[in-house]
Amino acid sequence: MLIPFAELLGRSCFSFLEGASHPNEMVEKSHELGHTALAIADRDGLYGSVRAHTSGKMQGQRVITGAELTLEDDAGSPLHPGSVVLLARDLQGYGNLCALLTLAHAEHEKGTAGITVAQVAAASSGLTAIVPLEARRDPEAPLDAVLGPLRDAFNERLFVATWR
Repeated sequence: MLIPFAELLGRSCFSFLEGASHPNEMVEKSHELGHTALAIADRDGLYGSVRAHTSGKMQGQRVITGAELTLEDDAGSPLHPGSVVLLARDLQGYGNLCALLTLAHAEHEKGTAGITVAQVAAASSGLTAIVPLEARRDPEAPLDAVLGPLRDAFNERLFVATWR
């Protein structure tokens, strides 16, 4: 008997130097492995989502729309943890995700993006948030500046992802 599993932090080849596979290949493999769902969460964009959804419909595989947004403070400096993955739960969440991505790119040079925790928290409706805590980051760095406001905004829709 297969245990239900959904990959929620998938990065496609459109996340340069972070993902390698084409979205359709990811969907096919997810379906082959019997996964419940696959979320494509490319860095700062929905770059692989359309291809993943198209392949998902053909394969009969559920695909979740998401993105990993780069977090920064009000001065534009990187935060720890450095990102938050947002997954759309419904149409309102998809709209909020698109609006947040637009904000993240608005004041940045092409190819870069960043958004504040307050901006993410203000548009939390219809979204699930996952904060990836990568082992290579400073384990002593305070997390309250990120997790506190996100916890208040997302409540039970906020999760922390860790791995080795």
